[in-house]
Amino acid sequence: SRAQEFIRTRLEKQAVRAFQMEASQRWLTLRQSQQQRSAALNAKHKDMETRHRTQQQALLTRQVRAASEIENKRREREAKGLAAFFGKVTGISSLIRKKHEKQDKTRNTKDIEAMQTLKRRQQRELHDLKQQARALTSVEKREARSLRTKIKREQFRGILREPVQEREQAQLTP
Repeated sequence: SRAQEFIRTRLEKQAVRAFQMEASQRWLTLRQSQQQRSAALNAKHKDMETRHRTQQQALLTRQVRAASEIENKRREREAKGLAAFFGKVTGISSLIRKKHEKQDKTRNTKDIEAMQTLKRRQQRELHDLKQQARALTSVEKREARSLRTKIKREQFRGILREPVQEREQAQLTP
């Protein structure tokens, strides 16, 4: 009787330890899968930030290069000598300068609009990524809650199963 009680408590302790080990293994597996998903999302976020900076820098570089090419072409076509003198006297150079200023203003406006369009698109991408992060967080919480419930359910079933097994053993032994 004492020996049976000792064996039963020892087996119960082993069963509890085995259950705890299995539960901790499940938690570990869950956390690893969640970390992999969040690491992939973080990597995607870093890649996106790098790509956004690169796109903005490339757009700015193209705009500056285009402006400098236009200025160089204007300088090459600029009147020199006697033609420059007649251009100043007649006011043609003043008209040309006004025309260039207007073209520059239009080009600058288009450049600003292009940058704003790019930034709006990048903001939408960032918003989508943040939405994915929120969704991932809620999925992770749901998975953790589900695992916790499952472990408690199995633990409860184990507790209920023990008295049934004891009754069955009492009926079998005279």
